[in-house]
Amino acid sequence: FVLLRGISFLLLPLYTNLLSTKEAGQIFIFLTFLAFMNAFFALGMDSSLLKHYHKKNSISTSLIGSFIIVFPLVFLLLLSANFFSTTIFNNQPMWVFGSIIILSLDVFSSRIITIVRILEFPFYYLTICLANVITSLILNIYCLQVLRLSITGVLLAMVGASVVQLLISVPVLLKFKWNATWDYALFKDMFKFALPFFPATIFLIIIELSDRFMIQYFWGLNAVGLYGAGYKIAALLLIFIKAFNLNWQPYYLRQKNNTSAQQKFADIGNITIVFLIFIGSVLCITYPLFFTLSWKDFSIIGLNFIDGGSVVPWVVLGYLFYGLFILQMPAIYLQNKQ
Repeated sequence: FVLLRGISFLLLPLYTNLLSTKEAGQIFIFLTFLAFMNAFFALGMDSSLLKHYHKKNSISTSLIGSFIIVFPLVFLLLLSANFFSTTIFNNQPMWVFGSIIILSLDVFSSRIITIVRILEFPFYYLTICLANVITSLILNIYCLQVLRLSITGVLLAMVGASVVQLLISVPVLLKFKWNATWDYALFKDMFKFALPFFPATIFLIIIELSDRFMIQYFWGLNAVGLYGAGYKIAALLLIFIKAFNLNWQPYYLRQKNNTSAQQKFADIGNITIVFLIFIGSVLCITYPLFFTLSWKDFSIIGLNFIDGGSVVPWVVLGYLFYGLFILQMPAIYLQNKQ
């Protein structure tokens, strides 16, 4: 996961060298919008599936439940397309329609990816992620460098990557083709468990991503582009946190009846904290290199974005606290304190 997300980091040099700060700002705003709306589309059901996966018909019930959740949301987004277009996307409705496609596809592929994690198919998981990253890179390079489509090309690349991710994810469902049954009582239990995660996710996104909208409101898209570039460097720490959490969740859910689990969690927590502090410190010391290293007039981060580097230490500090938060999750899951 770390290596794959490291590859996806190559999109940052692409955006900061081939797009203006304003265009990059538009991309960062769009990504923020996707993250915020994804909370509504997911509605905490991924976490609920992790909790209830051992129950009969849980996978089919979760997937059918996704259809029930997605359709009204797509309808509401279509009704609100004009509003979002004028307030967020500079009167470009195509961004709203693009977000609908991406969000609808991702909600199903993310649910299937959760199933892959539950079944512990690491190489299949790797294949899905690798296909997504490589498709995204190729389409971005083709649309930006060859077709010169600017930010429209970035949108098309995102849609293409979402389509490929879903197509490669679907084959795992063949394992359950004989068991495509809807269980209303189970869905009610899953939804009840998932619902408290929804406001928690919304609050987390507001804390983490609302700054882009504030910066756009007060200083415009150019400032969002600068800020987003610096933030992306600091978010390298988040890659390690997410990679840890991907295995942390299935691991601690298996420890429910293990009397020595508490000591194991403590040992893992100590190692993780030291590791995150080390990575965070390295990022804070070395981030100026990202703005100075270049090859054939192609910088790691475009020189126009150099002012964005000043936010790196603060964002790193924020992610260190987020890493500590992740370490507290076993008690919440295992004791049903969602």
